[in-house]
Amino acid sequence: MKIVVLGAGAVGLTVAAKLSRVADVHAVARARHADAVQDRGFLMTGIWGGEGAYRFSCSEELPPDAWRDADYFIVAAKSTDTEAICRQFADAIGGREVVSLQDGIGNEEIIARFTDRVIGAMIITGFEWRGDARFTSPWRRRR
Repeated sequence: MKIVVLGAGAVGLTVAAKLSRVADVHAVARARHADAVQDRGFLMTGIWGGEGAYRFSCSEELPPDAWRDADYFIVAAKSTDTEAICRQFADAIGGREVVSLQDGIGNEEIIARFTDRVIGAMIITGFEWRGDARFTSPWRRRR
């Protein structure tokens, strides 16, 4: 399975990292995060488990070969950036399966203006950035 994560910040990079264990993943992130992922991997600690460095394809732009045969696109940007992400990647997501994995409401309706194949989901996290492409989830597991 091939998955592309668009607007990858803390949520998108975490999802990309976890999915990279079972799928071919490419994440589009800010340059500093993309460079860090390529240099040393995405470093994760906290309750999400699987602590360590995750390696997957990541860049600031979407290479043509990264999306042509993608099974799913995941929009993980902040809700205020949903329209901009969809406009930027309209050629890639048109007519494709797009998952909105975002905090907030109304994202699916925006994405639906660019593709008729939208899967809605919400995520709320407590991530803390510890540096470029490095985060922790400080919540403690209940015993």
